[in-house]
Amino acid sequence: MILGCWVALLSGPAEPAHRFLFVLLHVDAVAQAQAEMDTIAAHVGQQYPEVRDWGIHLITLFDTFVSPQLKTGLIVLMCSVLFVLLIACANIANLLLARAVARQKEIAVRTAMGAARAQVFRQLLTESLALSIMGGAIGIFVSLLAMAAINRLLPPNLLPVPRVPVDQSVLLFAMGLTVAAGVFFGIAPALHASKVNLNDALKETARGTESGGRARLRNGLAASELALATMLLIGAGLLIQTLLNLQRVQLGFESRGIITFQLAPPVAKYPLDGKAPQFYRALIDSLQSSPGVRNAAVCSGIPFGNGNYTQTPIKPLGASVLAPGTVVPIDWRIVSPGYFKAMRVPLLAGRDFTDADDNKSFSVTIGTIFFDTRLPMQKWFLAISLILNAKKGISSHQLMRMLGVSYKTAWFMSHRIREGMRPAAFTPMGGSGKSVEADETYIGRQEGQP
Repeated sequence: MILGCWVALLSGPAEPAHRFLFVLLHVDAVAQAQAEMDTIAAHVGQQYPEVRDWGIHLITLFDTFVSPQLKTGLIVLMCSVLFVLLIACANIANLLLARAVARQKEIAVRTAMGAARAQVFRQLLTESLALSIMGGAIGIFVSLLAMAAINRLLPPNLLPVPRVPVDQSVLLFAMGLTVAAGVFFGIAPALHASKVNLNDALKETARGTESGGRARLRNGLAASELALATMLLIGAGLLIQTLLNLQRVQLGFESRGIITFQLAPPVAKYPLDGKAPQFYRALIDSLQSSPGVRNAAVCSGIPFGNGNYTQTPIKPLGASVLAPGTVVPIDWRIVSPGYFKAMRVPLLAGRDFTDADDNKSFSVTIGTIFFDTRLPMQKWFLAISLILNAKKGISSHQLMRMLGVSYKTAWFMSHRIREGMRPAAFTPMGGSGKSVEADETYIGRQEGQP
């Protein structure tokens, strides 16, 4: 069995593991190989503490290219094809039975002239096998044409392989299944046709009649064919409904009108910390100035497409629904300013990136309540603690007095903290039956007024 694994490349104890190599292994026992890899990973973790939480996971080459979701889809597709094959075979068996009824007198004459029952059976089975082989040959020819058309019509880089050939083992399996179907579904009609009563068959009154056994067999085949067709029809209806629902799924971006291409400038000529940012910025400016182009952006990986998809293992801190020590892989991408506008991705919070967000001006507070503020973090943490621990709430005036800031600053801080605490399904204030949040409201009455 061929397995694959990702191995980190290290040149020294202080060098982080950011380079990887995909290794192919040919092993006989997967469990034994995985145990040996775990031992190796433990020794590497002792030697390089920065990767002690990393490991080596062996996967088969088949699982590398075929995901569990794709495997499930292929199984459903093969079951559907099997149902179609069974329906076709039952239909052909019914037609062979009907043809045997029409040839009943011919078979009786052959038997009367000395033909043995085994000879008649072999002749009828040969005819059934010939029909099956001719149908299989036509199917293989059509499959070759279909695969050639699919390879030409499929968009590039859609599949992990450049083209999909007709596998030799699959072709041999199809040929064997063709022969097996011809023999299996031809035995029953041949057996019933070879059981002929010479006296009844040679009489003119018995012409065109069939025995009770043949009638029961034909009715059974018709019933099974109807049952399989009903199951297949229900499955096809559910599949069509699923496809219609998938077309209405909100992907989070607008895929219509988007044209993508891949580009890999040489690192030696365009280093990442040198000419590469200037090259991409010039490329975006050139694309945006092209006729018909509304927006242009660069990203390391497009949704549902190719690119550089990087995963970082993250461990949850504090209370979590996951088991203690569970590592969650977090995907992250590199995008340029204007990416969300080009992909029409709605911004739920924060703002879009700009050209000013470089490695010099970037702050860890971006996308948080602390972004774009010059207040000390101590005041922010104190304000958060006061708001969280106030059972009856706290106003901006009270924050102003306790923190020693202006009322405008206190209101700004309380508004951001409350906005950060707002749940995703929160409805606007002041709706039907909802309470309105007010900041230290004073109620009074002027003397002499009603």
